[in-house]
Amino acid sequence: MDNHYKQFYGSARMKYDDLYESEKRIFGLLNLQNRSILDVGCALGGFYNVFKSLDSSAKYTGIDFSESLILEAKNRYPEANFIKMDATQLEFENNSFDIVVCNSVQAHIPNYRSLISEVYRVAKYSCVLDTRLTFQNTQNIGDEDLSYYVLNMGEMFEIIEKLENLQTFVLHSNKITPNKNKLHSKDYVDVGVFSGLFLFEKQAK
Repeated sequence: MDNHYKQFYGSARMKYDDLYESEKRIFGLLNLQNRSILDVGCALGGFYNVFKSLDSSAKYTGIDFSESLILEAKNRYPEANFIKMDATQLEFENNSFDIVVCNSVQAHIPNYRSLISEVYRVAKYSCVLDTRLTFQNTQNIGDEDLSYYVLNMGEMFEIIEKLENLQTFVLHSNKITPNKNKLHSKDYVDVGVFSGLFLFEKQAK
């Protein structure tokens, strides 16, 4: 799987033009000037380039569970800070980073509740979270190689209600089609899946 990520992220997701329109909209709401940014699930670290192009004063840290990806990220961007770490057990204090960004991670984490809680916990001002949502029951529509957890809308909003010090949030959503070659049931093919990109703004203590 690491080789797949290296191939994809080696040629994509490393400049502003690679961003989805929803990301451009959400990132445009962030104050990046002299802000510390944590990129959770950084892969090869391409978002270091993205944030530096948006504001050169931004201070970037990337984490990923894969040691192989972290080593490659360090080789590509030696001036940045990269750490191997489990996103469901972040080794940072509360409010450690001004902004926390977590893209393309939630859908592949069985313990997604801990992931959401952790990325929000370590954010001081803003947390950007990419999710996969459905009006049906929460389910894993992946396979033995790669999980793909799609959250019921009601469950996601139940999680949001429990976030402490949340002041406002913005949601940018659009319907997407999972990789049907990886699905093993017609029921899964018919699942309505939405990409939900959240921006949580919190009151720092």
